[in-house]
This record gives sequence, structure tokens and C-alpha cells, in this order.
Amino acid sequence: MSDELNPQSIGEQLDAAKQRKAEALARYETASAEVAWLEDGIRLFKPGAAQKRETPRELLADIFPDGPLDQDVKPSLRQAMVIVMQDHPGRQWTVADLVAALDDNGWLPENGTKRVSDMAGEMVRLKQAVREGRGVYKLSPELAAALEGSPGSKK
Repeated sequence: MSDELNPQSIGEQLDAAKQRKAEALARYETASAEVAWLEDGIRLFKPGAAQKRETPRELLADIFPDGPLDQDVKPSLRQAMVIVMQDHPGRQWTVADLVAALDDNGWLPENGTKRVSDMAGEMVRLKQAVREGRGVYKLSPELAAALEGSPGSKK
């Protein structure tokens, strides 16, 4: 095979780059959860250690480290949930509502209901969402405000 650029080789390279990006995003999400868990742990020994308030830009960078997503890039579960909830930031979402909306967009992972429920709990722990009741969530006011002022927002 020659080193010339052609549509097939560019397409293959693009697919490989998208796969590497998805893998890097998954590692980023794992590391972010570990950092948050360790921060919670340090507060066991230093109860007065307050987590610093993130700026709206930092809040969004935690969820969308590369900025707004390209249309043909599948979002992580957290990103997909935020995208779905962003359309109605004050709405209370049941896990079943989130599962249905994610499924409609083709973003529902395997073992969807459990994964969505677990991610919603993680988002509450990270102060990205608020638990309104058993299995009922909405975006945190800080995240909703950050999304409202972000590039690509519908408002």
C-alpha cells in the first residue's frame, strides 16, 4: 500500500483517531471520578477541607474536556445525560425518562438502567446534578447556569 492520501486511508485514520479519542475520554472520566473520591477521602481526615468552587468554565471542562462535541462523536454516558437534561434544565428526570431519551438518541449503553442510575448518583456526588427524590434528578443550578452561557447553547 502506498503512502498516498486517499479517501479510504483518510477514513481509516479518522476512525482510528476517533477510537483513540473515545478511549482517552474514558480514561479521563475514570481519573476524574478517582480524584473526586480521593478528595472526599481527604475530607475524612480534614473535615474543614472545603472543595473549591469551580468556575462555570471549569464545570464544563470537567464534563466536556475538548469543548463542544462533534456531531459524529458518540458522547460518554455523563456527556449524553447532560446533553439530554440541558434541553430542560429545571425538569426533574426519572431514571426511566433518561433511559428513554438516551435510547432515542442511540446513546444508551448496555445494562442501561443500572448504568444511568449509577452515573446519576455519581453526578450528584460531583455536584453536577441534584437528587430530587428516589430515582429523580435534575441538573445542578451551577451546571445549568454554566450550560446556558456556553457556546452552542440553545439560548
